[in-house]
Amino acid sequence: MAEEGYSYKEVLKRHGPLCVLLGLFFAWLLSFPLLGPSLYAFTESKGMDATGTGTTFALFHGLGVIGYGIWGRRHLISVNQKTPGREEIRLTDNIAREDAVDILVMGLSCLICFGLTVAFVHVSYRVWPYIALALGLTSGAFVITCASRIALATTRNERGRAFALSMAIANICLYIHTAFPIHPVPLFSMLLSSVWLLISLFALYLYSSDFSSMPAGNKSAMTKSECVQGLQSKRLFLSLAVLIAATSIIGGFAYQVIFPSLTLPGNLDRFYDVLPYILMCFLCGWIADSFGRRPLANYGFVFLGLSMPAISLFQGTLGYLVTQTLIQSAYACIDVFLWVSLADIAPQDQVSYYYGLGLGLNVCLIFAGMFLVERFLSIGEAGFTGIAPVATVLLFFAVIGLVRLEETLTPEAAVDQGTDTTRTAIQESKSGTGYSDLSHTPPLITGLSSKEPSHQVKEAIDYYVLDLMAAEYALTRRELEVVVLLLKGLTNDEIQERLCISEGALKTHLRHIFRKLDVSNRKELLVGFTQFLASSKDPNRKADLH
Repeated sequence: MAEEGYSYKEVLKRHGPLCVLLGLFFAWLLSFPLLGPSLYAFTESKGMDATGTGTTFALFHGLGVIGYGIWGRRHLISVNQKTPGREEIRLTDNIAREDAVDILVMGLSCLICFGLTVAFVHVSYRVWPYIALALGLTSGAFVITCASRIALATTRNERGRAFALSMAIANICLYIHTAFPIHPVPLFSMLLSSVWLLISLFALYLYSSDFSSMPAGNKSAMTKSECVQGLQSKRLFLSLAVLIAATSIIGGFAYQVIFPSLTLPGNLDRFYDVLPYILMCFLCGWIADSFGRRPLANYGFVFLGLSMPAISLFQGTLGYLVTQTLIQSAYACIDVFLWVSLADIAPQDQVSYYYGLGLGLNVCLIFAGMFLVERFLSIGEAGFTGIAPVATVLLFFAVIGLVRLEETLTPEAAVDQGTDTTRTAIQESKSGTGYSDLSHTPPLITGLSSKEPSHQVKEAIDYYVLDLMAAEYALTRRELEVVVLLLKGLTNDEIQERLCISEGALKTHLRHIFRKLDVSNRKELLVGFTQFLASSKDPNRKADLH
């Protein structure tokens, strides 16, 4: 079972406005511009086809996500932080200005999207592509900003529930659109989509009020989550990108062929369509926080694999229920996995960059899958004569990407292990247990002074400062663990035993650590850490180890 402190109730209490904000905005996306029921209802009432408008929106939404994630957010914040006549700006000032930029972007995005949604109802159909273009770019900025705020505000043990809660909220709102058409007039459905944006503005107001009332120190703590992966992050993202690409293209197959073929008599399907996804989201959040990220991808692949033969083996109501449940459950697992894993592997100063690439790739390749089906794959009576082999090959590549991510996505070898080791080392340092003299260290490996580190140094080993050091000098998870044990005063043999690594691996880690920190031995490392600790407490000074 998960820890009580990280129950959904606690996550909602701690991060409710942010989770609701992202969920409601996605409710608008799913119900209207992203080929939602409101768009179909309104365009069909005008005798028009919704596909062109929805595709235009999706294309520019993907471009907006990529552009704002890679360049836009960083550019806006850097411009805002340039103050004439001042060479240095306090760290707390930078944080406050970054908060102001993000809140302003989210607020303007909601207002612009609301205005364009209302305008869509009243303008000529010739203008719809241009409105879809503007909506796509604007909504991309909002998604990147809100996702980055959640990623930075949550700890690893609550991140799965936070994103799962947002997705569940979005699909509950979508369920209201599909299952309970309160009024048959399409205009009412459009207005209902707009309401989600207005409620989003209220959630943003609550978030900004709560955030502005926090002490400056708490803000800094919220924006610094946990250990980063250092130089491993970009290589890990490439593996995640393979997984995203494969599952997104298969998602395009599902939207183009499988979902349209799944219907029940009398439109009863509208009461079941998104229920499996909603229920699975809550389960996925709990799994991600309790057992790690990898089980989500495993379950997602299993469900996707089973759904392919299920659509041929089962017919009628049973076929609908089995196939719809498998596919919806699969994408609940994969979606939670994607949002959480991007936050896990992203360095803290590049979260928006990673979300821009990851989410943009996801959106664009879903529609690439739809295009692939339409132009190149034959569709038989069962719905996917040529799709099943291609989907199987894509799943194979997705599994390859997942294997490379094992170091990050399993509880034993993930960031949690690094932080647990760090936290244990800190506690042992403070209690004085497990400490040994440096004179036992073989001089061949370290060539270090045998003088034991002072009690003040042991007490100064600070978890937050170690996070800063890891980010500043691109230390990997394993290198950070070695640093902690070095600061404890453990010998090389004890470090090898504690981390279960060979003598050669330890030599390599030591060589990399000393090169990155520009020190020659443990004595310099101890002195440098003390200096870094003092520098990190002063926001006007640049923390340095040498």
